[in-house]
Amino acid sequence: MIQKICLDYQHIISVTLRIMAEMEVIICHSTNQLEMITDTSSHYSMTSMFDTQLDSLAEKYRDSWSPELEMNLQSCKMFLYGMTFTLPGPETEGEVPFLMYSDTILYKGVSAAQTFISTMTRLYEDVTPGLDRTDNPPGLLNFLPRSAFISLFMAASFLFKFMSSGEEAEDSDRGSAVSKICEAHKIYSHFPTSRDHVKGATHIEILAGAVRTGEARALHHDDLFIKDRLGTSLLFDTYFRSTLYRNRNAENGLIKPTKNWKMMNDEVLLPPLPKEVAELAVANGKTGHSMVSNGNGQHTDDTIEGVDHDTAWLWAPWETYLEDYNLGTEDLA
Repeated sequence: MIQKICLDYQHIISVTLRIMAEMEVIICHSTNQLEMITDTSSHYSMTSMFDTQLDSLAEKYRDSWSPELEMNLQSCKMFLYGMTFTLPGPETEGEVPFLMYSDTILYKGVSAAQTFISTMTRLYEDVTPGLDRTDNPPGLLNFLPRSAFISLFMAASFLFKFMSSGEEAEDSDRGSAVSKICEAHKIYSHFPTSRDHVKGATHIEILAGAVRTGEARALHHDDLFIKDRLGTSLLFDTYFRSTLYRNRNAENGLIKPTKNWKMMNDEVLLPPLPKEVAELAVANGKTGHSMVSNGNGQHTDDTIEGVDHDTAWLWAPWETYLEDYNLGTEDLA
């Protein structure tokens, strides 16, 4: 139906809109079909097929391609890959086909996330030529649709899943992920009076603090808590885990009572990195705590000795970024 409308009214519908419509058709078809598939091999084959269809659009319309179309393409890819993490876990621990499939999709998602953030950053630089790198005028990307900033958090979700997974990745790959995390946070901070953008920036700070301080398993999720949001399940799951991490007792890792949880709904100004996370980094060294589900929706303390997959230099861009923007000096109330 969408394609027919675009063809019938192509004289008044822009090429960009027609291309985006084709992308949405592919994603709708992929969601409908992948939702019904639980077999790992079949799921991977179908995902690869839809991935190829999306790539073919970039080739087909290369003369009309734009940064906005590139962002939309990578966004579609991330939500396509996100369907993988809604699959049932492996029947046996260490099941090779399942692990190979999920790792492959994770790397594809990281690639799409980095391309998305890079493209969004280039758009920012295009409208701010000559600015010093520590300048951060607000609202310069307000011409982008709201969905772009939702996709930005999806991109951050893939990067944090990668950073907290313990995969044997090259240092250059992990360093690149940290760099893109910094860029994602900076994009959100362009909107210091927008509640949703502030929440995106704040959650990135919390997630970065958790991974940086060696609490990777608090965020690592082979099996998601939230699986009923189709391709966006990873996004919702990452948001939920960030909230859990923020509301744990920093001394013993236990989750605080719900009535005592800190929420962000009423916050307006962009807050700095939570003070408690910075203090925890000093107190814990290479020892962290994580929340582990006991199968009944409750969480128990799980102390992890020696969890630190990162070196100091790897997170140096994040530390420099915090220093440049005077973040991490006050508590997040």
